[in-house]
Amino acid sequence: MVRQRVLVDHHRELIKWWWRGSDGDRKQHVPTRTLSG
Repeated sequence: MVRQRVLVDHHRELIKWWWRGSDGDRKQHVPTRTLSG
């Protein structure tokens, strides 16, 4: 049970980090796409 809980917490941190990175990508890429397209 404890091991599962640690994995879930780690997974949540990964998702937060991944969303943070993808949000940064969106802010950079979406304006260029809308301007060029």
